[in-house]
Amino acid sequence: MALLHLPLDKITEQNLRELIETGARESLYIDYKRKTYGGNEAARKEFLADICSFANAAGGDIVIGMAENAGVPSKITPFTDDADKERLRLEGMARDGVEPRIIGLAVHSVQVSGGGVFVIRVPKSYNPPHRVKFKGSNRFYARSSGGKYEPDIGELRNLFLAAPHLAERIREFRMERIARIAAGETPVALSGERPRRFILHVVPYSAFNPTAVVSFADLRARAGNGFHPPGENGLDIVSRVNFDGQIAFVQGRAYTRVFRSGIVECVCARQDAELIYTLILDRNKYLHPHATFMEELSLGLSMRFSNTLNACGIAPPYAILVSLLGMDDVEFRGYWNGSPAQYAYRTDRDQYHFTASVFETLPGTEDEAIVALAPTFDQMASLVGLDSSNYVREAKDRLQASQQPAKASS
Repeated sequence: MALLHLPLDKITEQNLRELIETGARESLYIDYKRKTYGGNEAARKEFLADICSFANAAGGDIVIGMAENAGVPSKITPFTDDADKERLRLEGMARDGVEPRIIGLAVHSVQVSGGGVFVIRVPKSYNPPHRVKFKGSNRFYARSSGGKYEPDIGELRNLFLAAPHLAERIREFRMERIARIAAGETPVALSGERPRRFILHVVPYSAFNPTAVVSFADLRARAGNGFHPPGENGLDIVSRVNFDGQIAFVQGRAYTRVFRSGIVECVCARQDAELIYTLILDRNKYLHPHATFMEELSLGLSMRFSNTLNACGIAPPYAILVSLLGMDDVEFRGYWNGSPAQYAYRTDRDQYHFTASVFETLPGTEDEAIVALAPTFDQMASLVGLDSSNYVREAKDRLQASQQPAKASS
């Protein structure tokens, strides 16, 4: 796997020299370039073809500043000009010359004696296939251990089918977990006579890549409290490793489990709700038209878990999945102008599985995260008869207002 076991920002000169010492040959996962890609048309097309080939295959690294002989690295040939300027140039070419955009591609400069070496990390794509769209080119590329090539019709058909297949695997994982939780098959016992549960899954797309490696030693070292479930009343949170992964829990009330694939599962239980399920209510025990407790809880957990996954080297995209169990005979009421609405919306099913949302990249702000979660939050709002979430609308308004000065100055 060459460098893929290392987070991009942790690669050092010593790691690069180990590639030479061990004779780490070019493969499905790594390619070497003596010098950076030029600015002429042929060089730009080569760069775009290289990154497309990795994205359409298993992902991998392009190391710029490494001479090779018959595919075997021989010596470091550092880049000596402005590294930041070159990084921005490479990122710009990748952004503008590939369709659809490769989500998660990153360029990192490793400081070495005499200059720098660029490592371009191209993730395995989950919205393939990608094509080069530069200067009228409309070509697709794939990759094998022998390098990049243009796939035939059969291979292209498989690439087009790959993204829907991933969506189906995520859906199957979700429903299998929901069934087990509803049956009480949880790693810790949860209180409540009825299985009323709030469930949130954060599913990295990389979880279904058989080459992905999740180190629990690294998770313990870097995650801190990032995977803890929501606690309350000062109750202690217990953490440990079990057969399926790493678990943190508040006895009887909530747990978070990080599976060995990198998927995060958070389950919360309450036992004090007869007609109104308190987890989805604001502090006045009514669904508020501006921000419900369920939206706030989903937002906070999604951001915290996603940031922690990313810090541990498990990069986005992440699918965010929220479900409610045990919801038969529950009432929802809106909270309008300081008082609860008179009309109650009674549940019509035992389980609610809200539309999935996706963090294509890590949200920079809460408002960006709220907008990314719009598919989920809009469906939550429907529980009290709203066609969309006011929480999302307000976040969009704030983002638009924050962009106005920039637009005016430009």
